[in-house]
Amino acid sequence: PLNAIIWGGKQEKGLWSGTQNIPVIIGFAKALELTVKNQNEEKKRLTELRNKLIDEVLSSIPNAKLNGPKKNRLANNINISLPNIDAKEFLFHLDEAGIACSSGSACDMSKNKISNTLKAIGLSLEQANASLRFTLGQSNTKNDINKVIKTITKIYHG
Repeated sequence: PLNAIIWGGKQEKGLWSGTQNIPVIIGFAKALELTVKNQNEEKKRLTELRNKLIDEVLSSIPNAKLNGPKKNRLANNINISLPNIDAKEFLFHLDEAGIACSSGSACDMSKNKISNTLKAIGLSLEQANASLRFTLGQSNTKNDINKVIKTITKIYHG
């Protein structure tokens, strides 16, 4: 049986208090409709941006490594290890340049523990601690990717 999480009214057989937020429900439905309608085009666009970032970073930084396969991955996901860096320090410089990035999942940010995902694909603790994870989205453009590539290369090569 379900228990109420918001108390006060008798709507929805006592499980919900208050009137449903119809504008938010309609907005969510429209967002879902647009996402489904444009998903193939968006997947193609994000894959092209992702591959550009991967290819150019790997070609400009010796021994940089793409973590995971290039072909069978989410269109918006990039995880790269850069040799001889501390990802957390590198993130600080990226943040100063206005680039949002992470060194792993938010739920597993321990410096002394390798993420289960990176461990499963064979990375060492050193490689995992030198990994940067980028997630692309609808608002990202080719100009954004060019800025990220230029910034990573500049920070890495000093």
